[in-house]
Amino acid sequence: MSLGENVKNCELKIQTTVSSFTEQDCIDKMTGMFEVLSKRRSLLNLLFLKHSMMKLGREKSLVLFQEKGAFKILERTFTSTNAEYLNNLIDIFIYLRSSRPICMNALDSFEIIEKERFFRYLRHSVGLYALFEQCKEECTYLDKIINYALQQEEIGEELDFLHKLSYDTHFDEITLDITKYKEKFKDMQTYKRLERLLIKNKDTTDTKTDILNNSTKTDILNNSTKTDILNNSTKTDILNNNTDNNTNSDIYKNNKEIKNFNSIFNNVNNTNNKIYSDSVILHNKHNIINNTNDNNLYNNKLNNDNILYKQKYEEIEKKYNELYKKYNEILISKNTTNNIKNDINTTNTNIKNDIKIKNDIKNDIITNTDKNTDIKNNVILPNKPAVPKKKFSFKKKEDNTTNTNVISNNTTGNTGNTTGKKKLSFKKAAPKSKLETAKKYVGIRWSKVPKGKKSIFVGVDIPKVEDKFTLGDFASFEKGEEEKKDDKKKVTDVKKDAKKEMACILDGKKSMSLGIALGRIKMPDEQLYREIIERKFTNETVIKQLVLYMADPEEYAAIRKANKEKLNRAELFFYAVEDYSKFEGALAAIQFLNLYQGDDYKEQIEEVVEKYSRIINCKELKELFGILLVLGNQLNRNGFGGKAEGFSFDSIEKFKTKEIKAFLKKHFDFSTLQNKLKDIKIEFSVDALVYKFMEVKGAYKKGVVDDKEYQRLVGEYDKMCSLQKEIVGYFLVESDEKLTEKLEQFIKYFVK
Repeated sequence: MSLGENVKNCELKIQTTVSSFTEQDCIDKMTGMFEVLSKRRSLLNLLFLKHSMMKLGREKSLVLFQEKGAFKILERTFTSTNAEYLNNLIDIFIYLRSSRPICMNALDSFEIIEKERFFRYLRHSVGLYALFEQCKEECTYLDKIINYALQQEEIGEELDFLHKLSYDTHFDEITLDITKYKEKFKDMQTYKRLERLLIKNKDTTDTKTDILNNSTKTDILNNSTKTDILNNSTKTDILNNNTDNNTNSDIYKNNKEIKNFNSIFNNVNNTNNKIYSDSVILHNKHNIINNTNDNNLYNNKLNNDNILYKQKYEEIEKKYNELYKKYNEILISKNTTNNIKNDINTTNTNIKNDIKIKNDIKNDIITNTDKNTDIKNNVILPNKPAVPKKKFSFKKKEDNTTNTNVISNNTTGNTGNTTGKKKLSFKKAAPKSKLETAKKYVGIRWSKVPKGKKSIFVGVDIPKVEDKFTLGDFASFEKGEEEKKDDKKKVTDVKKDAKKEMACILDGKKSMSLGIALGRIKMPDEQLYREIIERKFTNETVIKQLVLYMADPEEYAAIRKANKEKLNRAELFFYAVEDYSKFEGALAAIQFLNLYQGDDYKEQIEEVVEKYSRIINCKELKELFGILLVLGNQLNRNGFGGKAEGFSFDSIEKFKTKEIKAFLKKHFDFSTLQNKLKDIKIEFSVDALVYKFMEVKGAYKKGVVDDKEYQRLVGEYDKMCSLQKEIVGYFLVESDEKLTEKLEQFIKYFVK
């Protein structure tokens, strides 16, 4: 039997075992699996975890995973080289949809993991920044994954994860020409989405370059030299205006003043570049969305982006106001000191020209990006965002990363303090609400927005909005009236609920599952009850269902008092149960007997104990591994693997060469070792045996079998579990699966 078939058979047995678990059983089992997997990687443990998790359900499993820190435990096991283990591990992350960043170890195991599963895992992950890291092949993980997808004969949804990367700062580096692979795509809608995304990426890069490097209009954003701040030789030569006169050039000859001005400009420029270019990218994003036929898919995103766009636009406006007011103040201050009338006139002219150029730039950006779209129907794009006429005072913020002070001005043109010291300010108390009252209303459960969070409510004048209402407008929401209106409804609802309770006492899941199981038994309920009490009924499926969906004492009491004509199939059976405690005890006894007699546990447990004991206590085997260690160190004396203190069990395959075989036969007696470790191969999975008998222990019922014999078997089982842990540590392996088979084959190779 192949490894894949063996795993499949084990998984079916595990699935059957887990199907009878209660919710608490699943939680206990998963907690145990977390502890085991934190110490070693085990495929069978992982399969138990996977099916227990699915039985428990996604929401409850997520809570348990977060409480136990299980995500970190499982992510560390991505270093496994077992394909079956990695594929099942990926299944767990896909099922939970935990919105976690992609694991670097998972990226390193890309070649081993089944690709369809890997791409699903990629699409469910957030924080894909790790894809831009370098891998062993001296390229990024992203290049490696994209190249694999493009080399396939057909391309499905493999590249859909690129949409999540579109907001990453490195996304501009992707220069993929998707049009070359158009014929490979199964779904043209997928191709079109990717085409729009990658073309948008190219257009965005070009747009950003045009904005930041425009030599005639937008050199305001580029501080190319410290003395030439707004570098425009024809129209916007504000500082070096050669057309009027040479007085402006004299203004900035003072190096100290130039340094002061440039420090102000640089404070704004770094932030300004990002905000301005981001706003254009955001605006282009609207254009692309509106040109597609997928308006339904992007409708919500469009509304959110519209709000972000307006906020970005307002920030641009504030930063530019600050820049030009500072620039204006410096020029006026210098001109006043020197009392040069012509310079003042020239400066004022330059400032007017500069403000005009600034407005031209903004209008040009908006009109260029808005030519081929229907954005007017969806997004309001004002030439200048509306600013409230009220006077606002902004506190100075200190940026620790750049050690610069960013100063925000109010709309009246006053500038903040540039000394870096905080000013004490006393805010005015909020005006008393005009709708204040002692009346109680029904209330509404909502989540309040924390202070300082930007939202749609920023700038809302609450007192002004309250002026539109009176207390009489809210009369219908008062608590007293609502309770009176609902009095009659509550009485009728109670009556209806009482009728429903009598119609169905067991919950829907219990009723349906038991109804299906009992429907297969062609005997009256009274007869079935008697056979179970006498322990003559042996149908394992029905017994499991009855144990799993057993009515609790309250439900049983309600069924016994109910009208028999109104009971469903499952409830009718419990109606026939005369003694609840006897029935429950008989069910548990039959369940234990079925599990205990389901396999020859005694023979299997004793076999494992005997063979593992022989291996651990074999001195000749320890001597052989010592020789192998010395041999390996000598062969690696001047190489990478020298001076080792041990080696992994899987490395014994590397010693299977003719030269090493001849060497070892001269220095070690393999015949003695073979006699001591004869027939050590174990045909069944020890892990599966451990968990099957664990279930037997959980269902144990005293007096059903010979208790002394059972306790002796439990003692042997505990000894087996101890030996299993010991042998795993003895050979430095993750699992004892197929260990005895490999060891037996290794010894036979050198005996021949």
